[in-house]
Amino acid sequence: MKRYAILLILVILALFASPTSGQQHALTQQQCQADASAWGPKQDSWFNTVDLSKPNQGSFGVASSDRATIDEINLRMQEMEQCKRIDVALLSSRTYSNVEVFYMYVTWQRRHDFLLRHNLRDEFLQEDKEGKR
Repeated sequence: MKRYAILLILVILALFASPTSGQQHALTQQQCQADASAWGPKQDSWFNTVDLSKPNQGSFGVASSDRATIDEINLRMQEMEQCKRIDVALLSSRTYSNVEVFYMYVTWQRRHDFLLRHNLRDEFLQEDKEGKR
């Protein structure tokens, strides 16, 4: 009985000691290029034709950007920053920077829409006038 209790405790400890997430692999040029292509705005997308003065105009032209949380978007932006160091050949085309700028806009648009939905825009503008930054 004592042996089984010790064995059970060891098994439980082994389960908790095991990593719960997969191993993170180093980025490659191919992975960077594939992610930039999948995550960035398309040539004829909404992002390239939007009237920035009008909120809530629908899709960003990349389905995954609409579903991604801000945390996921921040991780994607960090990856694009890493890709600029890995894939020097594409660096001159600004591919990775364009994806980063796209996601900066996605984040800005969500914050702007939040202010409008919660009627906080006027309060934000008033505090800005008062120098509260």
